Amino acid sequence: MTPARLRFLLIALLLLNSTLPWCSRSHAAFANPTGIAYAPPATPGAIAGPAKVCPGQDHTFYSVEAVAGAISYRWSVPDSWVITAGQATRQISVIAGSKGGVISVVAENNDGVSGARELAVQLDNPPVQPGAITGLSALCAGSRAKYKVEATADARSYVWSIPAGWVIVSGQGTSEVEILTANVGGVVRVTAANACGQSAASQLAVTVYPPVSNNQVQGEQALCAGQQPQALTGSVPAGGEGAYTYLWESSTHGATEGFIPADGVHNQQNYTPAALTETTWFRRKVMSADCHHISDAIMVKVLPIPAKPAIEQLSGKELKTSVAGAAYKWWRNGVLLEQHTQVITITEAGTYTVRVQNSEGCSSVLSDALEVVQEEEKEEVQPEEVIPPGVNVTLRPGQKKLILSSKEPLPMALLVITDLQGRQVYRKEMLQLNKPVALALDQLPDGIYVLMLQTPDLYLKKKVLLQR
Repeated sequence: MTPARLRFLLIALLLLNSTLPWCSRSHAAFANPTGIAYAPPATPGAIAGPAKVCPGQDHTFYSVEAVAGAISYRWSVPDSWVITAGQATRQISVIAGSKGGVISVVAENNDGVSGARELAVQLDNPPVQPGAITGLSALCAGSRAKYKVEATADARSYVWSIPAGWVIVSGQGTSEVEILTANVGGVVRVTAANACGQSAASQLAVTVYPPVSNNQVQGEQALCAGQQPQALTGSVPAGGEGAYTYLWESSTHGATEGFIPADGVHNQQNYTPAALTETTWFRRKVMSADCHHISDAIMVKVLPIPAKPAIEQLSGKELKTSVAGAAYKWWRNGVLLEQHTQVITITEAGTYTVRVQNSEGCSSVLSDALEVVQEEEKEEVQPEEVIPPGVNVTLRPGQKKLILSSKEPLPMALLVITDLQGRQVYRKEMLQLNKPVALALDQLPDGIYVLMLQTPDLYLKKKVLLQR
């Protein structure tokens, strides 16, 4: 074949190849009759860039890794989106539109167009307004409190604002904060935020009251075990909202620990404790709105009392208490005696009790009673010649009336009647017994009594039976 004919054939083949459709040369390599290979670029890799954006968000970038053999890149974006830079390159900058969609890119060269790589994109919006703020609406100056809202969908953080002078102790950026108040109230606000902006604010008005002050209690005292203290008094408080509630507390452990609500009515301005058996401290807690104050504690000192005494009869004439003390009180038949020692001498039968007092002035409980029965003294019969004749003691049966008479006058006569226990039940002194004396004894119970008649020269002792 001649050179001229060969050139003609090659030109014809090239013209034939140029008339084939473009699509038949995309996505795959092929060879023409001359053996020359055609290779469109491979499909780009994953698109890098945010899958969620805010409406109108500017300077948002999407890109792919370079594709071998690619000369340019063709990008498409959702409706209302705008490519501001980078079309035909492997990275574009966009302004997001008003709705989501698909971003796609293909690589191109002289041999064709690659397959498309896509990325679905969504629009994100600012969070909705948080719900109501929960927390105290009245606080005490200088106190701490927590405020919170329920978590809001699509919120990434929360922005809290507080009145001037207040301090956010912790929690800024979260749905719950702890704050420290100042002296003035105001409004607590919170908004929810994400990359697309902030929500409308929720708010809560908070009143701040001055701290409770002037909380003092009085009534420190000392008393004996088992006694009831005098009333404890508390001052009228100040501060807070002006209305107050009270709680009196007590402790037997000390002035700073172990306090529990006091017994009885403990919610008044003043307090009266019940009888105490051990030293006790008292304090008062005052509350008003969120404000409260605890007073300094006062002590009610309880002094010990002596142990319960017992009475021992040492002899027929002496009694002794088993407990030693600083002072003693003895009673016979309920009548206080003039003897105040640990050992006493008795002259009469009867029921004896004693109480012991210590050096701090506290008395024991009363002892058990001791019944003392003295042996009956033998009658000393005077010689007949010294007993004046004509002394008569006559008892009228059934009338409890005793007639005492003497034929001869008896000067300075003393008449005493006792029961068999030696208790004196009747006494009469006469300058002279010179006529019959009638004694009405109907106030005495039935029984046997001892009648004693004594003058400077006569002693007469006689048992008589009184009965109706």
